Amino acid sequence: PAAPLMPPAPLEFDGLLDHQMLLESIYAAQGVDLLAQQDKAVQVLAEVGLKSVDLGVKNYDEEGRELLNQCFYLSIARSYLGAYVEAEEVQKVALMLKRTVEVCVLAAHPDWAKDDARLGENAMAFADFLPSAMGAKDPPNLVSRMAVVIVDATQCTAEVYLGPHYLRPEGSEEERPREDLEKNLVLLCYTPGHYKALVQDDNVGSKPAWTYPELKDLLDQRGVFCIETSD
Repeated sequence: PAAPLMPPAPLEFDGLLDHQMLLESIYAAQGVDLLAQQDKAVQVLAEVGLKSVDLGVKNYDEEGRELLNQCFYLSIARSYLGAYVEAEEVQKVALMLKRTVEVCVLAAHPDWAKDDARLGENAMAFADFLPSAMGAKDPPNLVSRMAVVIVDATQCTAEVYLGPHYLRPEGSEEERPREDLEKNLVLLCYTPGHYKALVQDDNVGSKPAWTYPELKDLLDQRGVFCIETSD
């Protein structure tokens, strides 16, 4: 298998360190200690055996041109694929996800076609794009089979986006095999303006072997409220 994908050094992420300082100042102005909130989230994640992996913000399009603000798709790809993949495979899947999601969002909001701030090549994607892709029926796509759990490090809550075909294939009453439920569980951590992948807290950052209901039980036991959105 490929060597486990190692995250780049934080200084490679253009502007992220400045962004963190900006966030700290905004939260401080509201009387909230951002670092303390993040520490609480890290503690909860550590209790269930998870840690975050920062994939940065850069990817490349089909012609090799640099794309920025791609942390959302990169993090989903890393969580979905697991540790033993090449960086190029993570980037390839991230770009595929970006194209898939944006086609679905554009179908729901055709007036956004020329809005570069929302759907431009360097526009940052957000989790509320997911329901448009999960609900696509012509044909159903990979995202419709996912359960995407996003732990908000500033509030220590979890947003959950459940694809309609996560538990059962389209048109079937039988639950998917356990290995599919584990494979299609995607875990992310969010701080305002940036996403990271959540992985098992081991030497290589393995993909956790849970189904969504099992993870939900673990989070519930630790007071992390799961807010579910499903198509």
